[in-house]
Amino acid sequence: MVLIISIVILLIGMFIGYVWACIYCGKDFRSSSLQYSEQNMLNYWIERNRNERRNMFLFFLNNNYYNIAIYGISGIHYDSFIEDTMLRGFRNVYLADKYAVELSKQKGEKIYTKEELKALDLDAIVITSDTHFKEIKEELDALQLNTNIFSYRDLVYNLRKEKLE
Repeated sequence: MVLIISIVILLIGMFIGYVWACIYCGKDFRSSSLQYSEQNMLNYWIERNRNERRNMFLFFLNNNYYNIAIYGISGIHYDSFIEDTMLRGFRNVYLADKYAVELSKQKGEKIYTKEELKALDLDAIVITSDTHFKEIKEELDALQLNTNIFSYRDLVYNLRKEKLE
C-alpha cells in the first residue's frame, strides 16, 4: 500500500514539475501539443494531395501567377513547396528570406530581402514559414507590394479543386 501511494505521489510530483518547468521556461505545454497536431494534419494533407495527384502548380497556372517569390527558403515547408510545384511553368521564381545576405553567401545565388521584392514584377508571394506567416504577411503588406500573398498551408488545404487530369 505504501509503495502504491509513493508511486502516485512520485507521478504527481513529476507532472507538477513538468508544468512548472514549462511555465518557468515560458513554454505552454498545451500549445506545443496543438502545434504538433496541426503539423501532423498538414503533413497528412500534403501526402493526400500527392497521392490523389492534386497539383499545386495548376493553382498558379489557373490564376495566371507566373512570376512568384518564395519567401522563407529556410522555412519548414520550402522543400515541400518545391516538390509540389517542381517550379515548372513559372516565368520567374525569386527566392526571398529574412536572412537573405547570409543565405546568398551560403547558396551562391541571389536571395532577396523583403524590401527588394518591391522592385520586382510579382504575381504572387508564397510564404513557406508556418509559424511566422502572420508577422511576415504583415511586414509584406506594410511594404504595399500590390501582389497576392499566400501561405503554403492555405495552398495545401485548398488544393481540392486543382486536380491533375
